[in-house]
Amino acid sequence: MTVPQAICRFDFGNAVKKAFLTGGFKKIGIKRIQWSSLPSVRSVSREKREKWPADIESPFAGLTRGRRRARRPRTPAGLTATDDDGPHHDRTADGGVMTGKSGSPATGHSGPAIGMDRAKILARRFAAHGLDRSSGTPDLGELGVLGVQDTPAGSARLALAARGVPPDGLERVWTFRGAPHLHRADALPALAAALWPLDDADAEARIRTTAIKEGAKLGLRAFRTTAEALRTVVTGPKPKGVVSGEVSALVDPSLTFDCATCGSRHVSGLLFQQAGLFGGVRVTSGGGTTLSPLEPGFALPEAAHGTDALVRAYLHLHGPAGPAEVAKYLGVRTPVVRAVWPEGLLEVEVTGEGGGGRTAWLAGPDTGPPEPGPGTTVRLLPPGDPFLQGRDRELLVPDEGRRKEVWRAIGGAGVLLVGAEPAGTWRAKAAGRAVAITVAPFAPLTAPVRRALEAEAGVVAAARGADEARLHLV
Repeated sequence: MTVPQAICRFDFGNAVKKAFLTGGFKKIGIKRIQWSSLPSVRSVSREKREKWPADIESPFAGLTRGRRRARRPRTPAGLTATDDDGPHHDRTADGGVMTGKSGSPATGHSGPAIGMDRAKILARRFAAHGLDRSSGTPDLGELGVLGVQDTPAGSARLALAARGVPPDGLERVWTFRGAPHLHRADALPALAAALWPLDDADAEARIRTTAIKEGAKLGLRAFRTTAEALRTVVTGPKPKGVVSGEVSALVDPSLTFDCATCGSRHVSGLLFQQAGLFGGVRVTSGGGTTLSPLEPGFALPEAAHGTDALVRAYLHLHGPAGPAEVAKYLGVRTPVVRAVWPEGLLEVEVTGEGGGGRTAWLAGPDTGPPEPGPGTTVRLLPPGDPFLQGRDRELLVPDEGRRKEVWRAIGGAGVLLVGAEPAGTWRAKAAGRAVAITVAPFAPLTAPVRRALEAEAGVVAAARGADEARLHLV
């Protein structure tokens, strides 16, 4: 075993060297240490620390965890900045820094941790997402804050139909990670302020790619000039490609690159789409992507404000969760989320399958329904549905093979929910005026569930504008 392969860090310094030379590490089975890792060397396992020989002073005594250097995580699959026409052809960068109310997972909770297992967590999320359709006046609720992702194009209307929510008053804009989402129009000014970069370092981290490595160093200036260029260019409906070309001529050349795929020089797609909300543009799909000005418009944010509301919204919809899951959703680094962690959260211990005793947090004292909902409630969630946007995918779908089917980078399947439990996958294909829906359940379905599935297939058909649904089980 090599010490730096372990999990946590301690500041050992010369105490480690002394213990190693006097035989302490050897006696517990550690044969070598990478001295270049000192003085901040990663610890041995707890089991081996407890076996430390009594005749040699332990270097672990009285030591506390050192601060880990922030690591920029890889961009998870499916988190690239894309739209209906696919991504701009430059590599996706990691996210940057968000701002909001200060706090930390160590102090941002109230009361002792309570236990929640997978069934209870899924039942809570099912209700939080409005999938029980229990509200007499359906609305987006917290989904109005995070929005409904619309990739693949058209999936958002199916997600709304699964909740019984009409699409009235929603705008399609590029928001989280540069992906198209449906948001309440009246919430866009506040969302723009919450997503605005904190400072130059934050802005650079969000747009840094190999294609515009130098341009990314412009930081906030890159976001501001691109947003201003969008506002100048998009005065009416225009094809996305035309807008990209005109914006490219207005921004600093270091923010553009020679794209081998399309044979032109244009602005970085990662920057272009992340600046879309700040540029006040609406994104319309169908026969290509068209950009048009949002009406009414709003001013460019002067500074980031209200990001803690985004953290709380995630914890409400996808909790219990920790900073790492929130960071992946927002497209930022975990240490950044820790720095803006809200106060007053409920600490939870996630038990059982997919939990492993990890600590996570909820946005408030409500832990959801005491028991999972009826086992005959059926929902057909489209690919990219908000329920599937939780970053703890091992908890949502424990089986690895099934996870790969649901979260393919391209062409992922929809999910059949029975109660709050993912119980199969499904795909739809137009068949004239009908829609053919093929469902692959993970296990045989009961007769009541099959009847409920037939009714839910009708909901999908109506949302797609089809006259009927043709259901096939495989």
